[in-house]
Amino acid sequence: MKVVILAGGFGTRLARDIRNDASGKYKELLHLPKSLLPIGQKPLLSHWMKLFQESDDIEHVYIETNDCFYDQFMKWSQEWPDFISVVNDKTSTNKSRLGAVAALDFAVSSFGVEQSDLIIVAGDTLFYSDFDLSKMIDQFRKLKLENPTCSLVTVYDCAKDDVVKHGILETNSQNRVTMFLEKPQPDETQSRSACPCFYILSPAALKEVSIFLEDKKNSPLTEKDATGNFLNHLYKRLPVFTYKISGRFDVGGLSSYLECVTYFDES
Repeated sequence: MKVVILAGGFGTRLARDIRNDASGKYKELLHLPKSLLPIGQKPLLSHWMKLFQESDDIEHVYIETNDCFYDQFMKWSQEWPDFISVVNDKTSTNKSRLGAVAALDFAVSSFGVEQSDLIIVAGDTLFYSDFDLSKMIDQFRKLKLENPTCSLVTVYDCAKDDVVKHGILETNSQNRVTMFLEKPQPDETQSRSACPCFYILSPAALKEVSIFLEDKKNSPLTEKDATGNFLNHLYKRLPVFTYKISGRFDVGGLSSYLECVTYFDES
């Protein structure tokens, strides 16, 4: 099994928050990609690398990033020279960014991993420390015995008032996805299952990425950017199941970054 980390974003919201912070304490973070922000004395992605290196199931990690941050990722990755590969998507501004789904397609084709089961990770997210990668992989493999084309995606319970901030999944009694709702109102669904970008996709599911992008080729970037839009396409065509986690941090802005730092400093 291989891993693709999507780290092609430009961190515009975080940069805005830092510039607007009156204390000036976080100015030194402005030059860093979100994926390499210091958390618990090491870069965010180094937390994932610890999990991936400890797993007997992970063969290699592939990172997709942009032209602005490529050199930083290359320097960071030298700690694991035989375990990490980095690709530059050649974009240099937020306006020209590929968007997450196109970035995934670019990474898969660049590295030639279309025939592998792939773990897909958003580079600006971290899970709580009780996350067990081996259990998720085991569940995926058991599901594949009866559903060879299936995928497995993470979910966690969010508060009622936070439903409007997330992609929400509804499932049946077998934890198979039956509906995807993008930032619904709380009264639109009984589900509180938020779905972060940490998926295990089968080769059959990976083929659907290019199909999705072809269908959306004339659509605005907002319809192609979030990976949840791809999930909305995927569950209608192939089986998608959910794996419950206790929670996660989305390091999108300064406040969420500081929450993540506090958690890992205390854990």
